[in-house]
Amino acid sequence: MNKKVALVVLITIGVLLTGCGNKQVKTEGTNNTQNNAIKKQSTNTTANTVNTNSTIAANTVNSGSNISAQSSTNVYTKYSGTWIDNDTLKTDRPFGRAININIDKNANLKGVVSNSSNGFSHISNVNISGKIENNKFTSNFNDDGWGHSGTIELEFKNNEIICALNYDAKSLKINSDWGISYGTFNLVNSNTPISRTITDLRNGGWNDISNQCFDVNLNKYGKVKFLTETNFNTGLYNFYLEDSKGNIACKFPVDYRNDIGQNSLVEGVSAISLADVNNDGLKDVIVLFNGTDSNKNVPISICIIFSQKNNGVFIYNKSLSEKVNKSGNNKDIKSVLNYLK
Repeated sequence: MNKKVALVVLITIGVLLTGCGNKQVKTEGTNNTQNNAIKKQSTNTTANTVNTNSTIAANTVNSGSNISAQSSTNVYTKYSGTWIDNDTLKTDRPFGRAININIDKNANLKGVVSNSSNGFSHISNVNISGKIENNKFTSNFNDDGWGHSGTIELEFKNNEIICALNYDAKSLKINSDWGISYGTFNLVNSNTPISRTITDLRNGGWNDISNQCFDVNLNKYGKVKFLTETNFNTGLYNFYLEDSKGNIACKFPVDYRNDIGQNSLVEGVSAISLADVNNDGLKDVIVLFNGTDSNKNVPISICIIFSQKNNGVFIYNKSLSEKVNKSGNNKDIKSVLNYLK
């Protein structure tokens, strides 16, 4: 069967565009060596990844009935984004069912319905497009990559989308464990605030990279444990803060993946350090990835910086990260810190 290439669904959150200049840098953290146990894997691997940032509040509305009738179709634009089931949200699992859609002010919808198994061993994507009418959207599909065809129906409610996937008679005779899979599913926005524990992450397949996890006293969070997590052998890395009771106090944004996966094969996390890179009294996070340039076939190092805001939220500092990487001062933590002085 023809297995379609998976769509990479990456949740994009705000990026703080700041510089550093000639400012003194205070440091704290670790500078560990590469975790050789991590298998080489491309972060640019085509995959249905669904990742959230629990520290960013979503524009949610009260639960209950369907959307109230309104004269403008512009009401549907707020549904643009990624929608997943509650269990996927709770465990932060990068696999499973998801819809990623964009809706314009005229209620025209375009997107992808996806399903993937653990480790992305089976992946299915169905492109959808059309117009929402009376809170409902319907689209036919001819092939989900595994020989199935049928219909996709979306019903828009105040705090969720009901997704109904139906196979035609012929498709019901084909192995339904592979493919988009039929059924009715209640989906919530992936940015919906939710409480997680370390047990939830383990249930979602996340495991420590032990030499990149450490205790730290971090501003408003106090004494917490910095977690570097990987999921199966996907080449995906997430970063969290865990409090003393096993609760996840913070999840770091994942939009950095759009950058480190370009023309590179990421092999692991080589070093992490906490440093006040802009002299605002708040510790930021510097992460170094090691890998291989996929064009030149030479070893590379990639620096990612998460900047902390006054409210404790961390954002991916794209501009500062690019500045460090372009300078070539990204081979180790010491080089990064010296460059940022």
